[in-house]
Amino acid sequence: MKLVHLVLVAGAFLGFSFASEVPARCLTPDPSTEFLSLLPAQPLKRNVNNGIFPRQSQNITVDVYFHIASTVANTSKVTEQRVADQFDVLQNAYSQYGIQMLLRNTSWIVDDLIGTGFYQQDGSMGKELFEQWFAHMQATRQGSYSSLNIYFYTNMPSGIQGICPLPTSVTPGDEWFYRDGCQIHADTMPGGDDPKYLGHTAIHEAGHWFGLLHTFQGRCSIYGDGVMDTPPQASASTGCPVGRDSCPDEEELDPIHNYMDYSDDEW
Repeated sequence: MKLVHLVLVAGAFLGFSFASEVPARCLTPDPSTEFLSLLPAQPLKRNVNNGIFPRQSQNITVDVYFHIASTVANTSKVTEQRVADQFDVLQNAYSQYGIQMLLRNTSWIVDDLIGTGFYQQDGSMGKELFEQWFAHMQATRQGSYSSLNIYFYTNMPSGIQGICPLPTSVTPGDEWFYRDGCQIHADTMPGGDDPKYLGHTAIHEAGHWFGLLHTFQGRCSIYGDGVMDTPPQASASTGCPVGRDSCPDEEELDPIHNYMDYSDDEW
């Protein structure tokens, strides 16, 4: 069994759909009862040797595999330079916390279905699409359960920026092993058409992969996200709301500069 947790300051069946009034940013589901029951008093983190290590042991190395999937019409959208810039952003964010990432391989595929991440435009994924998505994951996922696989799709629905599973109990080669990969809209990579995206979505989704929850997971409760030094936050923020205080009964302001919030990359 492997369940892990990492501190970084800064599902089941995938039949998701998102509300039109407030487009989804991250579709990572709420943590399971099992996950919450195993959160320790001192946060833990994923370890490359399949163990559970205390928070103080932060010197780990993670093998990373990028998968770039585009539709025929968008084959030139993700360049090798954008891939390199995205990895630099990801690596720089985690290296200051003793986590070294090694980009082992980048694979490329052009396919009009795979380029959508298998989502329909309303953000849903029915049974047939799920089965095709799972077959894709079985065919492309690389490395062990301690290897971070990130899939960038050029044509995911615009309301979805990313989704990544929280760590769980797996046996190598079982269903949950193959589900273990982050899916990210390629538009969020640095160097794209929208300058507000600086590649922070990959940092956010990798945080879920390590075991981090959203900063607003516990609303205004203390230790709501499982990290003792994260100020309480009632709801996700948007833009760059400096001075936001969604939990006025608590002493600290919202952690809008934390990667696990929804604030813009430009802060």
